[in-house]
Amino acid sequence: MEKKRKEPKAPHYRDFPGYESLSEPEAQAMVKLVERHDFDCVIALHTQGEEFYWGYMNEEPKEAEEIASYFERVSGYKAVKTIDSHAGFKDWFILEKKKLGFTLELGKGINPLPLSQISRVYNPTKAILVAAMEYLSI
Repeated sequence: MEKKRKEPKAPHYRDFPGYESLSEPEAQAMVKLVERHDFDCVIALHTQGEEFYWGYMNEEPKEAEEIASYFERVSGYKAVKTIDSHAGFKDWFILEKKKLGFTLELGKGINPLPLSQISRVYNPTKAILVAAMEYLSI
């Protein structure tokens, strides 16, 4: 589905959704990792937006909204339930595993983000990752 909508149509450093679902080696490796371990949650780190996504097709666990609200408070990033996209790792994880999944869009500006923005993205990222570990260890 995303292949028809997205540019580029061939492997590229950004925005290439793959030729078909799970066709790309990095996606296959992530699925194998998930299949080997019983993760309670995945957090995919991307750049661009200073926001994060936490839902997918209303299949996310009921506690996802509460956790997203908490992540929003601790990080200052905007919580967005869903967007019109169907090629994300967290989307697959939520749909297949029925567990928590988040995609963090770190920073804002040019893409790829320059390393000089590390100080700008470090604290919000750390806040969300620590909050996730605290929540999931309860």
